[in-house]
Amino acid sequence: MDHGLLLSITSRRFGLSGRVQQWLQSYLSGLTQTVSINNQQSTPSTLSCGVPQGSVLGPAQLVMYTEDLGELITDFSVLPLFFVNDSQLLASTTPSGVADVCRKLERCVSAVHDWRTRRRLQLNPSKTEVIWFGSNANLDRLAVTDVTICLDRATIHPSDCVRNLGVLLDSSLFMRQHIAKIASTCFFHLRRLRKLRRVLDLESRKRLVCTFILTRIDYCNAVLANLPDSALSPLQRVLHAAARFVAAIGPRDHITPTLISLHWLPVRQRITYKLCTMMHSVFYGQAPSYISEIVTPVTHDEILAELWKASGEAGVRLMLDICRKIWQDKQWPHEWTKVIFVPLPKAGDLKECKNYRNVSLICHASRVTLCIILNRFRQYSERELPEEQAGFGVGWGTRHMLFILQLVIEKTLELEEKEVYLTFVDYSKAFDTVDHRMLFETMIEMVYHIISCN
Repeated sequence: MDHGLLLSITSRRFGLSGRVQQWLQSYLSGLTQTVSINNQQSTPSTLSCGVPQGSVLGPAQLVMYTEDLGELITDFSVLPLFFVNDSQLLASTTPSGVADVCRKLERCVSAVHDWRTRRRLQLNPSKTEVIWFGSNANLDRLAVTDVTICLDRATIHPSDCVRNLGVLLDSSLFMRQHIAKIASTCFFHLRRLRKLRRVLDLESRKRLVCTFILTRIDYCNAVLANLPDSALSPLQRVLHAAARFVAAIGPRDHITPTLISLHWLPVRQRITYKLCTMMHSVFYGQAPSYISEIVTPVTHDEILAELWKASGEAGVRLMLDICRKIWQDKQWPHEWTKVIFVPLPKAGDLKECKNYRNVSLICHASRVTLCIILNRFRQYSERELPEEQAGFGVGWGTRHMLFILQLVIEKTLELEEKEVYLTFVDYSKAFDTVDHRMLFETMIEMVYHIISCN
């Protein structure tokens, strides 16, 4: 990474100038390096290129240095993916268009090679890999097709399995190599941990297993979704062996009670849980755009959220007409009263219905109308709700209440030296047992009281 080019890029592409640019130039001009071998150090030498890989600014400077590479790749109708200093090119085609895609990738990689030459970066052909994904029938067709990629006087032949951010991907996406590698690594660590079983208590064994075993089972396990049980069985055996090590039970003892006591889900349920957390983030807008853009929310009315977003002003006028009609007719649309309930598990025995909570899925048009009603009613409800009520108000969440509760306890113990007693009251099935008639009367009384006070 040339320092002069980096300063030029930060000024031209990112608009850094003045004192900020001078500070960055001063930082780069003062970099030196030494080599230490056997407690002996070489004479410091000034660096005219490169940044420390483990430094704070190093990754950010590298990203800025290669920022315009994505524009170059997309010009060839190829999807780029970047992971700091690793670049990936993705293209899809039918079996009849394989040759055209190969030539397109060659032109794209050649352009990337020229770009890296201008940036004084070196493309490493020995670490460049190509893999084709597809069904077994389509992969068999590639056996009689030239699918090699020529790169800088080097010919890259397709691989059957590649490593991507610690995940082994095979051409058929059966994930056998990846699962076998995880199982082998986990059993290796379990054999080492068994030598320390006599000197470790229960909590220490649980922490070590969570560190060395469960993290490997859960890492990127979403890619294992929809695999058959026979493919996941090696990971399930690892989980059973880890549970036996933690609980210090024999190989003939039943493992299910131990898994329940440890609150460990089976491998397939761990994958499902990971997918649920990802979809929860997508649903509430907390997921990255590259994930949320490929997820299509579907409700029972079969009207996609993307359709409402793309409708623009026409969709706004349509929703306005619907809301006016609802207001004039004083009647909620019958189709909007249909709700799909999705049960989500809580703690406890999942065979009992009480250990599930329901999440309702309603149509998007109904959701928009309900948000309008909520915003109208909130101006009345927030005046009447006590300040002790947290979690449903604007800018007043449960974290604020917990913080205040912590302060009250600390100050009481510190100043008054009295004991503090807390009583936790929980309503059983609170949302499911709300009486509609009493709720409606309470809402009318609340609005009438506010209007009378005004």
